[in-house]
Amino acid sequence: MKAKYILFSICAVLLFWGTPQNAFAQTEKDGIEADINNIVLTANGSVVHVTNAGGLTLEVYNITGVCIASHSIENNDATINLSLKKGYYLLKVNNVVRKISIR
Repeated sequence: MKAKYILFSICAVLLFWGTPQNAFAQTEKDGIEADINNIVLTANGSVVHVTNAGGLTLEVYNITGVCIASHSIENNDATINLSLKKGYYLLKVNNVVRKISIR
């Protein structure tokens, strides 16, 4: 029964966030195309590098979908040390989501 609950929780979390992708958006104003922030989110262990996300917030979720940390991103090029325990986590900035594993 416990295994079914864990499987259901993992599926629910993955369905909630969908497939992680880079967010690329373009808008058109007065006939001129403007490139909106191309947010890049990379992780090496618990060190996260975020570019083009100045003024946004990095949210860290555990595998059950609970937000366990939130970091404000001051600059367009930021490096954040999360100091996470072993496990699987989801990182989210705006609509960009990445799955990471800390070993």
